[in-house]
Amino acid sequence: MKKYMIVCGLLFLSACGNEDIKNSVKTCMNDIATKPNEALFDKCFYYENEFQRQLSINFENILPKLFDNYGGINDIEVEILNKNEKSAKVQIITKFKNGFVKSEKRNMIKFDKIWKMSAEIIKD
Repeated sequence: MKKYMIVCGLLFLSACGNEDIKNSVKTCMNDIATKPNEALFDKCFYYENEFQRQLSINFENILPKLFDNYGGINDIEVEILNKNEKSAKVQIITKFKNGFVKSEKRNMIKFDKIWKMSAEIIKD
């Protein structure tokens, strides 16, 4: 019985961790679509270097127009491809209101209990 409870507890903690990642991605993507700014980019993304950071921040004025061209976000699906305590790889499927669907894979890292996406999209 004790082993059963331990296994159930571990499965519950794993599922909670997955929801943290999914919620983080969804919140960031929706916020970026509507009100991107430097502080939001720094909250949502981690960068390999300062050049990568500056490139992301330069999209601050472009992203709302881009998302508007697709009619805004209709739905975001996040699939956890692999995960451990401090990092994960996710597939993000963004469905726009005009029917366009964008799929991308990103690495994620946990910083001080907050999951952040890599600024770089993984190329398969």
